[in-house]
Amino acid sequence: MYRVRILIAISLLTGVTLRAQEKAVRFEVASVKRNTSDVQGSCGPRPGRLRCVNQPLLRYISDAYGVPAYLIVNMAAWVTNERFDIEGTMPSGTRLVLAVQPNGALRYEPAVLATLLEERFALRSHWEKREIATYDLTLARDDGQFGPGLRRDNKDCTPPPNEMSPCRFSFGMNLHKATGLQWDAMLISVLSNALRKPVIDRTGLQGQFTVDLTWSNDLMPTADPGEKVSIFTAVREQLGLTLQPSRTAVDVFVVDQIERPTEN
Repeated sequence: MYRVRILIAISLLTGVTLRAQEKAVRFEVASVKRNTSDVQGSCGPRPGRLRCVNQPLLRYISDAYGVPAYLIVNMAAWVTNERFDIEGTMPSGTRLVLAVQPNGALRYEPAVLATLLEERFALRSHWEKREIATYDLTLARDDGQFGPGLRRDNKDCTPPPNEMSPCRFSFGMNLHKATGLQWDAMLISVLSNALRKPVIDRTGLQGQFTVDLTWSNDLMPTADPGEKVSIFTAVREQLGLTLQPSRTAVDVFVVDQIERPTEN
């Protein structure tokens, strides 16, 4: 089984605001170009700027608005298939950060990327509630006993001034481990991203937990097919929880309009 280790930061950066309530902040200089190469994609803030290479527009929308890709709807196919390079220089004295939102998604703050998408791609959008396919996360046992991979953890995860939380997690393709995990956000986000559907927490659990969860990525080869463990089996046997298909009304990000940009 191919394994990768995960550390999850549970110190969530808050402050999500509606775009309509934000004063537009822009890159001082920005470049947008279509990329049709096979070069490996990368994206992230650098000192004083943002540099992203060979990324689908869907990724930019997700990171600009702090919404998981599986909750973005009403898109043309090219939004997912076509890739772009975006580079931008931040205004003097302004620091760009990729902040974790309460829903576990990432968002660039300040909202320079959102402004660029609205001005260069003519993106128009709104939020609305829709009933969609989801999964309910519930306790597997009537007595509420956890599996061996789920344990309460009272570690203080408050970050020192200007530093990251001491509780963090690293991602991998198969092996997921989290310490000091804040239940109502990060584990739900991990499961939702793995399933590409929202996971609704019906466990009633609150507080911090250490989570050790391992499952197989179907896209990765293994020496022994018998080693593969589905995420459903892993959640049940390792955490003592179950994932059940359901339908739930959730907020989705609706793309009303988007256009290919003029490159520069």
